Amino acid sequence: MPILRDAQKEWDTVFLNAYQIWAILKGKNAPICQQLQESHGSSVGAGAGTRFTPVVRISHALSRSHKIERYYMDARFTKLVIGDKTVEPGYPVYDIFRLR
Repeated sequence: MPILRDAQKEWDTVFLNAYQIWAILKGKNAPICQQLQESHGSSVGAGAGTRFTPVVRISHALSRSHKIERYYMDARFTKLVIGDKTVEPGYPVYDIFRLR
């Protein structure tokens, strides 16, 4: 995944979560964003109104790869900024990823 590869070039042991990846993809206006929004809406995190958001789909896709490590992060006291919105994770833990 290019986003994880770019992050790894900058920092040796960097992890990203699916919220960060979603924000990066949206910032780059990546075509996958339009597809994810059409299928799953544009809301993410707590209060999104659905269990299957673009962030959840990104997380599921990355979790299937044998080239990507996955760990879990405690979501308590966590807020993320995506565009001009502050988002709280929708689950008590969330996945963090890095390339193997």
